[in-house]
Amino acid sequence: PRTANRRRPGATFQLSPGGPAGAIRRGFLLRGTDGRRAAFVPVTKTLVALLLLASLAGCADRDGASPIPVDAVSPAENPVHASPAALADSLTAADLEGEYRVAGIDGAPLDEGFGIAVSIGNGHVTFEPTCIGFDWTIADQPGGGLELQRFQPFPPATGEPPPPVCAVKVHPAQARLGQVFDAVEHAARAPENGILLTGAGRSVTLFAQ
Repeated sequence: PRTANRRRPGATFQLSPGGPAGAIRRGFLLRGTDGRRAAFVPVTKTLVALLLLASLAGCADRDGASPIPVDAVSPAENPVHASPAALADSLTAADLEGEYRVAGIDGAPLDEGFGIAVSIGNGHVTFEPTCIGFDWTIADQPGGGLELQRFQPFPPATGEPPPPVCAVKVHPAQARLGQVFDAVEHAARAPENGILLTGAGRSVTLFAQ
């Protein structure tokens, strides 16, 4: 009786010479390591598909790399490479118009026993006491972002009385808020419908009143 197709103890098998292409043309011819023919397996569409998938998986494992490099993804599709400005919900001076209360300064909550109200409108950002100079003009920057500048009132005309002296004590929290507005360059939405104004490492969080 024929014993060519019987696997002998201890024998291993390999594809016939000619590689995958030869195998696809003629079928899989398995040979034992001792050179004896072991089996002939006819090719089907399923076997061809399995062979191709195994070949691709082998390439990926051999290279040790992802099939799609991270650098091949555009910045718009890969948030890791997108700039913070592109990810943030930037706001314009017109978007900011309204009445607000200060919720926090430089990341710390405002907990001073009193509130600070901020008004934004008509091209100005103000909070009391404005006579001290807590008044800024606000405008959009051509390349994006905001520009705030301390408002300088015109000197009184000749013959007009000078403005009254502003004898008001300024709280340290008000002074810090004034410093933040001096540095503001960007505005964006904050959690819970807040507004976050930032610039030069400083920040203030506002909530609409």
